[in-house]
Amino acid sequence: MNPNVQPSVSLFTDEVLTERQICDLAKISPRTAQRLRQDGSGPPYVTLSPGRIGYLRSDVINWLLSRRVASTSAATVRAQRGSRSA
Repeated sequence: MNPNVQPSVSLFTDEVLTERQICDLAKISPRTAQRLRQDGSGPPYVTLSPGRIGYLRSDVINWLLSRRVASTSAATVRAQRGSRSA
C-alpha cells in the first residue's frame, strides 16, 4: 500500500462492483462506462489487478447524485459547460 495515500474507511467496508454491475446500476452501456473512465468524467475506480478494475458502490452512487439536475435548462447549461472544457 502506498504510504502517502490515506485509505478511506469506505474502501474497507464498501462493496466493490464490476463494470457490468455499475452499468446495470447506472443504466449505461459498457462502452459508455469505458468512455467515461477514459475521459475522467465517470465515477472513480480502483485497480484490482492488471487488467481488472472495480468501483466502490458509494463512489458510483455519489457520482450519480452529482449529475442530478432540476430542469432541462440546467442540463443544457451543464452540457454547454462540459463541451467548452473539451
